Amino acid sequence: MKFGLVEISDMNDLELLSSYKNLQDAEKRRNEASKHSKFNRDVEKNGKTIKPMEFPPINPKFLELKNEFLIEIQKRKLTMDQENV
Repeated sequence: MKFGLVEISDMNDLELLSSYKNLQDAEKRRNEASKHSKFNRDVEKNGKTIKPMEFPPINPKFLELKNEFLIEIQKRKLTMDQENV
């Protein structure tokens, strides 16, 4: 599977770990966004009650990509500690 223009299997260890961490960070930001009040409570606007918006499900392609990174990391027997090497 490609990440941008590069095959995940062709990335060096640092690129692989860094990209995986970026995906994890994006997922954390998404989870934080899901806690926003517009997704969790009614809002009064101009005397009308507006129901909370439905938070969209996570993109299955994102999960597939993240999983491919994890598989490659496990195949190489890397740990996230190695990112700082």
